[in-house]
Amino acid sequence: MQHYGTYGMGDREKFFFQLAFEPSADPAFVASEEDALSWGSFQLWVGGRNLCRYAVGTEESQSVYWHLLPLMEWLVEHWDYLFHEQRSPIRNAAQFACQSLAETNSPFALEHGGEWDFDAAARNAEWSGRHCLTTCREGGLFPDVIIRRFWSEVEVSWGVHPPPGAPAGFRFVESGGAARLPVPIVAEPFHNVLTAAVGA
Repeated sequence: MQHYGTYGMGDREKFFFQLAFEPSADPAFVASEEDALSWGSFQLWVGGRNLCRYAVGTEESQSVYWHLLPLMEWLVEHWDYLFHEQRSPIRNAAQFACQSLAETNSPFALEHGGEWDFDAAARNAEWSGRHCLTTCREGGLFPDVIIRRFWSEVEVSWGVHPPPGAPAGFRFVESGGAARLPVPIVAEPFHNVLTAAVGA
């Protein structure tokens, strides 16, 4: 039996995470029973900014709607990296991880003397898989958010690029930015929301 519900925790002015399980508005996007059970939406707030708020033309949504199981599994699988791994791949090319990764993952940075740096590209891809929210989207339109440890804090940075496959006119409303927060401010909402959602 399907259980619907909303699980949110944190302070929207600092860090807030929410999962909401609900019926799919479009059955065409539900390919299996597992997909149906995990269909819903999520919100991620940092410093009073809703990073999941998006617009298509003049219509806006406050949440990203998609299958939530891949997101939940990604958070659990990469928990230690999100909260303990700081060093950017290749080099620190900018102050915040989102800008740095965009720089080191650019073709201009990966091609040297007409040859592609496959080793650097692989290191960027591996690090991205551990820290970039978009790597678990599995077709969903997720915001470009990167989470990593930064000394005694957690850094959350985000970009403005729409994800591949986004419809014409799609954009995330918040412009690029970053925040560094005490570890419990980020870890506790993630942990408590996941625990509540799994136990429902």
